[in-house]
Amino acid sequence: MQMTPIRVMHRRALCTREKFILKMKATLDKTNSHWFTIDLSTSAGTYVKEFCHSDCGRTSPSVSSLLNRKVDIVQLDCMGIAVDS
Repeated sequence: MQMTPIRVMHRRALCTREKFILKMKATLDKTNSHWFTIDLSTSAGTYVKEFCHSDCGRTSPSVSSLLNRKVDIVQLDCMGIAVDS
């Protein structure tokens, strides 16, 4: 469940939306055990940044809540977009 993120509240209605993480694969960095990469496939409209750091608890679950640790994003890349016909 994702509430409207704080960073977009000025342009989106405040509500809670159901979003899905369809696939998730985490890979630990071989040179620094504090860093890892996550490959995600999500439902349309999922706020990925907020899924990672939880947006002050406004997204649940989150990577941060699953690890019980503070999580921040160093780099975010979109690898592709699937369009259903």
